[in-house]
Amino acid sequence: MTELSKHSFLVELGTEELPPTDLKDISAGFTNALILALHKANVAYEDLQAFATPRRIAVYIKGLNSIADSQLIEKKGPAKSACFNEDGSLSKAAQGWLKANNVDFSDVTFLETDKGSWLYYTFEQPGKNTEELLPIAVQEAIAGIPISKGMRWGSNDFVFIRPVHTFTMLLDDKVLEGEAFGVKSDRKIYGHRFLGTKEFNLDHADEYETRLLNEGMVIASFDKRREVIVSKIKELANNNSGFVNLDNDLVDEVTSLVEYPNVLMANFEEEFLKVPKEALIHTMEGDQRYFPLFADNKFSKLLPHFIFVSNVNPANPSLIIEGNEKVIRPRLSDAKFFYEQDLKKPLEDLLPRLKIAVFQNQLGSVYDKVERIEKLALVLSKELNGNDTFVARAAKLSKCDLMTNMVFEFTDTQGIMGMYYAQAAGEESEVATALYEQYLPRFSGDKLPSTLTGSIISLADKLDTLVGIFGINQPPKGAKDPFALRRAAIAILRILTENEFNLNLAKLIDVAIEIYGTKLSVPAEELRQSILTFVNGRVRALYEEQGYTVDEIQAVQNLSINNPYDFYLRLKAVHEFKTNPACEDLAAANKRINNFLTKSEFELEAKVNEALFETNEENYLYQDLLVLEERCLPLYEKQEYFKLLSELASIREDVNAFFDNVVVNADDVKVKENRYALLTKLQLLFSLVADISALNY
Repeated sequence: MTELSKHSFLVELGTEELPPTDLKDISAGFTNALILALHKANVAYEDLQAFATPRRIAVYIKGLNSIADSQLIEKKGPAKSACFNEDGSLSKAAQGWLKANNVDFSDVTFLETDKGSWLYYTFEQPGKNTEELLPIAVQEAIAGIPISKGMRWGSNDFVFIRPVHTFTMLLDDKVLEGEAFGVKSDRKIYGHRFLGTKEFNLDHADEYETRLLNEGMVIASFDKRREVIVSKIKELANNNSGFVNLDNDLVDEVTSLVEYPNVLMANFEEEFLKVPKEALIHTMEGDQRYFPLFADNKFSKLLPHFIFVSNVNPANPSLIIEGNEKVIRPRLSDAKFFYEQDLKKPLEDLLPRLKIAVFQNQLGSVYDKVERIEKLALVLSKELNGNDTFVARAAKLSKCDLMTNMVFEFTDTQGIMGMYYAQAAGEESEVATALYEQYLPRFSGDKLPSTLTGSIISLADKLDTLVGIFGINQPPKGAKDPFALRRAAIAILRILTENEFNLNLAKLIDVAIEIYGTKLSVPAEELRQSILTFVNGRVRALYEEQGYTVDEIQAVQNLSINNPYDFYLRLKAVHEFKTNPACEDLAAANKRINNFLTKSEFELEAKVNEALFETNEENYLYQDLLVLEERCLPLYEKQEYFKLLSELASIREDVNAFFDNVVVNADDVKVKENRYALLTKLQLLFSLVADISALNY
């Protein structure tokens, strides 16, 4: 390939079954690393397609240039001042650089920059044959595959996700030489493990997807396989007047488990519908990778059917259907048995058993945690005008379902089963709901508790965990966060903010610390500050996701606001005010004020003496401030921060006039000190909402 022409290229790694939850990441890592390697080598192409099935990852490239694009190479040498000796001859530094780059002085020039002149050489390096570059690029791509947990096989030293059986690099119809994990490049492609042709030789890269489908019974494209599965699930559900929840990761996981999907429906006995649906859903989705069928599009009521995806396609599917029904029946029977047994005892009877369940070795049992939650929840209840009776009852029962048979078997149903058992025992509706809502929100974007009691128990539970784990000096490190403290911090922020709870987080932390007593090893003041710093770190991530800019967030954070709802109100006001033409002037004025005050030799205070004014600008600004104080302080008390900032904007011209016409550092010390007092008074007003000087323009 010496003349520029277009070609097709295929690379495939054939493996044992890859982990289904990682398949998309494995494929993306391989594909992106190959794209990067080709870009680095200046190899152009028209189109690229990734393939991923349980037994292979592959990339097909179309319209690949036979020759890499040429590159303009630029080399900068010593400074001009170092290139010549006193007699005008070339210095050793210049000669050495020329020799190292194999060029003559006549071939170079000097590059003029604002930092000086430099010896400079540029040339166009012709591109190499793509055929030579592809095996190198493929090795780089293989190295870019993310491996969460590798394995060895046979007597080999290399490590990969699963054993590799085939390796193919095909440029049009030519096999390129190379090796991956001890397997040499070949035309051999494996088909489906049970269907179609088990193995065939690929004649041309362009045949890959078609021959895999027609001969190998493999839908190589992850997206096409997924589309087939989703389409057939919807068709089956519609034919049976049902609905399927496809808004989760299960579709991707099932797509990663099959190469030629066969979507079927099966049934179970209606008597199992007496069991709370969450336990049945957990059994079907979590244990068996089945899709439950619902009677409505809100997924509130189950039907006695489920849809499953098989990797085989017999002429008579009845045996597969019967087999899956036999598999699910004992699991549903267990759930029914556990549920009926649990109903025989009220939740409260299980409370003493929490004494043998360890929350954390240094922090005691789950029973100890329940007692702390109750104390902290009652403090929150008084602050938020909650129902103390409901709150105390919900706190006492909050962890009892951990001792039930159902939750022991199906751990994901904690809280949910507590709610059902409390309802069955005749507990107040809000108390029962709170047992479920204590775990909300469970993930990013999840719903918040809908009841005040649920919000209070959720806050108390998460605050107790945060304070306890930080209090024994075990904060999250790197990716490790066994107690999900990052999630707890964001949940606390969301509950306080979105429910408009005007609470001081620092004070709540202090209450939780006091409740722990002598169990904590970190001093109280240090502990409080470390938790606030940790939560503040989550604040930035939370609000950046919502579209607020870093400087807006920083402007509020500079004031060390410990009330999350109040923080949000300030941030929202700053975000809206930033578009006001006056904001840029006020931000600039704030910066100037800060520059003066940080360098002041005076003890800063806002006591201004009008008798020391020497200019009209000083007087005008002072009168503005007196009026603004009357207007702004009520707005501050009512947390109407945007209106407050708008009031501050009204004195923009007088602020600018002051800085344009008044010498702050006057010769007369008393006049100078008085002007600093005026600036201090101005800064105090500006900082009622945020540090406006932190805004960028």
